[in-house]
This record gives sequence, structure tokens and C-alpha cells, in this order.
Amino acid sequence: MSSHSYMRLICIATVILLSACTDDQILFTIALAMGLAHYFLSVVYSRTQISAALERTETTIKAAGVMSVALGMYIAKTSLFWVFGIHHVLNEVYMVNTGECAGSENEKALSRIRISRILVNGLVYLFLLRLVLLSSRTSDLVLLGMLASYAFLFKSIIAARPFLSSRQIIDACLLEVLSFSLVVISFVHRISFIQIVLYHFIIWTLYPLPKMRQKGTTALATYVLLSAATLAWAL
Repeated sequence: MSSHSYMRLICIATVILLSACTDDQILFTIALAMGLAHYFLSVVYSRTQISAALERTETTIKAAGVMSVALGMYIAKTSLFWVFGIHHVLNEVYMVNTGECAGSENEKALSRIRISRILVNGLVYLFLLRLVLLSSRTSDLVLLGMLASYAFLFKSIIAARPFLSSRQIIDACLLEVLSFSLVVISFVHRISFIQIVLYHFIIWTLYPLPKMRQKGTTALATYVLLSAATLAWAL
């Protein structure tokens, strides 16, 4: 497994442990603090890329488009459940690099894996939060769609097996396998929106660590200290 797959296991275990020891109010406080720290550090570490992007007309227009959509959703008072869900699902899918393979057929196979993962993660998100987002009948339809999406995912992975390594295959479906276990658990224990948000911010706090480690001990130590200081301030 890749380092990111181990991170996912650590994050899920951390959320389970915190949920067992605290209530939703404390989880909300931790998630809010980690969210503030995450966005602050994103600006700090992306300032060079942001400045470079704004110097190009094409990327400036794209950024303005994204901001316009965000503003429109705010004005329309779009539910945070939906806004975060879209953000979370796309991040989870594109966080994993399933590889790049020469040949149009191979690229199509990888594309099918990404599409199936988007479907699976999106429908799992909806189903886990069905008590606040969906009616009983709609929940049943989402469950059927989710099972069909899982079939599509594993069929796509099998088709791509000749040019994917074992590690890439594990990375391409580990989250989805773990998510299915959460679906089963959700029938006997409520999984809350705050738990999903907390998982999201924990994994994005850990995500830069391998890259920082490659840059050297100083870069790694600086990131860890900044993260800890920002989190402590937010709390």
C-alpha cells in the first residue's frame, strides 16, 4: 500500500477513537479548528502557485469562474451537506494516483476507474447521511445505485489489471472497501456529518507529510510545527 492508503487507515481509526471518547460537540470543535488550520496552511504553502496562476489570463478566468460558482451557491443558500459532499468526493478520488499508461485503451480504463470511484464515493456519502438528506424511498434507490456502482468499480479494476501494479489496485479501491464496511455499520450505528468532516480535515493535514519529508528534515519540521501551532491557536 502507498503512504496515502496507510493515512486513510490512520484517519478512520482516529475518528473512531475520538467518537468513542467524546460527543458531537467536541468533534465539531476539533473539526472546526482543523479546518481553520488546514485553510490557513493551504494559503501559506500555495501563495507562490496562487501568484503565478493569477499572472496568467487563463487561470485567472478559471479562478474567477470558481469564485462565481461559490458565490452563487452562497447566495442560493445551498446546504453545506451538498457543498462539502462534492468537495470531499472529488478530493478523495483525485488524491489517489492510479497511474498513467500509454495507449488510448489504457487511459480509457483508468478513466472508468475514476468515474466509478466518483459514483461510489458520492452515493456512499449520501447513504451514510440518509437520515438528514434523504427520504426512506430515496435511500433505497441510492443503496441500489451504490451497489451497481461498486460492481462497475470492480469490473473497471479487473479490466485495468494487466497494467496496474498490486499497490495501485489496492490504492484504487481501499477507501471504497472501507466505506462499504461503514455502510454496513450505519444500519446499527449513526454516522454523523461531523465525523466525515473530521476525517476529511485529518487526512488533508497528513497528506503533505510525504512531500515535506522528501524536501528534507527542515521542511518537515516546519510543517509539523506550523500545523501544531495553528491547530492550538484555533482550539
